[in-house]
Amino acid sequence: MGKRQIDISSWKSGAGASYLGVYFVTVVAIGGLAGNWLDTHFSKSPLFAILGLALGLAAGIREMLKVLTESTMAEAEARRSKAGGVPAAARGGGPAASAGKIPTVESSQNEPGGGDESAAPGA
Repeated sequence: MGKRQIDISSWKSGAGASYLGVYFVTVVAIGGLAGNWLDTHFSKSPLFAILGLALGLAAGIREMLKVLTESTMAEAEARRSKAGGVPAAARGGGPAASAGKIPTVESSQNEPGGGDESAAPGA
């Protein structure tokens, strides 16, 4: 019997998605519970519960945007390095440093379709 290959990238994306879901639910629940406790402690009926839920929701959205931004930047960097482009670290900055610049990919002799197109095949 042969060993079965497991695609680890699908596991990573699944773990990231479950992390976001658990984090989002947790911060909203903590915000709501803390707000409810403050409501009972200060006798302010729905005020702190609503504020706690809103703060939990804002924290969840902030974390989601942070994770998605990091993931998108990592994927773009991987595509750029795979295509032969210069990585952001080598350019001296990330997306903010290269704002307004159009990245170019130089063709080389080693890439399929690259190199001198005028040369005859087998020459």
